[in-house]
Amino acid sequence: MKENYRIDKARWEKTPPDQRIGALIKDAWLDVGISQLDGSMFPSALTDGQRAVVSLWFLTSEVWNGGIWQFFHNSSGCYAKAVVTALVRVGAKHHADLFVKAASLFPNVEVPTDVKRRRKLLKSIPTPKWKRVFDDPFWKLEEKPATKLDRFILDYVEKHREEFFRPSPAELPTQPEAYLAKEAARYRIKRSQVGRKKGEKLHWALIESAWDPFWEISRVNKSMGLVFLNSLSPGLRALLIVDIFNKQVLRMGGGYSCLFFLGHFFDALVEGYRLLDAAPYSRLLTELLSHFPPEIRSPDCRAQKVVQQIVRPEQMTQICATFDKQFKKLLENKSNKIEKYIEQYVNQHPEEFFVD
Repeated sequence: MKENYRIDKARWEKTPPDQRIGALIKDAWLDVGISQLDGSMFPSALTDGQRAVVSLWFLTSEVWNGGIWQFFHNSSGCYAKAVVTALVRVGAKHHADLFVKAASLFPNVEVPTDVKRRRKLLKSIPTPKWKRVFDDPFWKLEEKPATKLDRFILDYVEKHREEFFRPSPAELPTQPEAYLAKEAARYRIKRSQVGRKKGEKLHWALIESAWDPFWEISRVNKSMGLVFLNSLSPGLRALLIVDIFNKQVLRMGGGYSCLFFLGHFFDALVEGYRLLDAAPYSRLLTELLSHFPPEIRSPDCRAQKVVQQIVRPEQMTQICATFDKQFKKLLENKSNKIEKYIEQYVNQHPEEFFVD
């Protein structure tokens, strides 16, 4: 952990306007992720203003993607109290009022910090309520320059420069790989937590405890996400990356979106299918990747832009549509369901998943 996360103001002012809020806390993100894992939520060296920006970044990144329900459903929901404090601090009174109303939908309790308990309570709240209470009025505020949340944040930064800037550039934070390896060991579970579960329920039970920590690390730093992934047992690593890929293909844009959001995980996915002896899936993925240059597997967005220049968009769309169709057929085929391969591997290698 660093002792100071303030950044150089001159360098910050050269940042494109739409990236300035993110740039304020860029140097702190990895340590924020680690702090969430150990329960402290924020690195101790963050100023009150930096904590506010971090909290509001969690809020807006989730709301812009899937509404306030997604904020509470994901690990970001543990920052609910911090979000209220942040909104009040930056002077976004109307946003604060909306958020408090949304939080009050939780039945007779404060928003739980425990993600499992929070998700359980979310099931009792009708989805349309979130839209009516928060999402719709939030977007109305965002339509007007005078009430956009970014405006309140940047106004606060201007008035409290000492909380964000220092004369010399800050060093990017680093975190020893050994720490992540030690943390990853705790994601094995007791057999009693699985019981007689099979299929998709077994798959999720085995990876649930590692799911949120993995994403918190990954969205802070893709390379460290790979470090975390590689520190898991081979079997747990395979199950986690397979589940991520399945969800991306089936619910979040198909193979096309995987190429641009999960490209840097393809090597792990290829190895995962090999480990599970899931030959049909391995062949299909290999066929998809054969249409693209190696740069598609890079975490560097610039490399992905190079790919777009080499492979025409319409060609990519056609290739991915074919892949999606074949992939869904595999998942629906009883003799080739991915859960069959997972159950076989777990039975053969229980020590990779269980502590007892």
